[in-house]
Amino acid sequence: MIIIRYKKKPNILQTLILDFISARTIEIFDMSKPLDYRITRKRFAWIRIKKNKPTQITVTIQKSQKRIKDYIQWILDLEGRCLYRFPRVKMTQFEDFALNHISRIEWDMLHYLPKYQGAFENLFELNDFGYFDEVQERLEL
Repeated sequence: MIIIRYKKKPNILQTLILDFISARTIEIFDMSKPLDYRITRKRFAWIRIKKNKPTQITVTIQKSQKRIKDYIQWILDLEGRCLYRFPRVKMTQFEDFALNHISRIEWDMLHYLPKYQGAFENLFELNDFGYFDEVQERLEL
């Protein structure tokens, strides 16, 4: 932690990342002492120093905070299409999985009727149980 003390202005307390990670170290600088003043000026460029000339500062207050879209002029390239954040999941085809196992009507019922969960036979017809055959062979050895 860095503490910069003033006589007339409010003091500055600056925490460091190391204060939260490891042991806390406190550095105190007194701006009324010339040595501390010079060290502080060299180490911390962000400290403002009072100049002899009075300067006039004008402050403009914005009514709202700017957003990223105010700076980026993004125009949608694809008109009439949807932008997908993730690629679509490929649907399984009847010819690839169920051609010799079930009828086309059963396949359509499985895919297009939300309440239809399939027949009990479909559990064995449409799934590959080769993994369990390999496990059985390993256990028999």
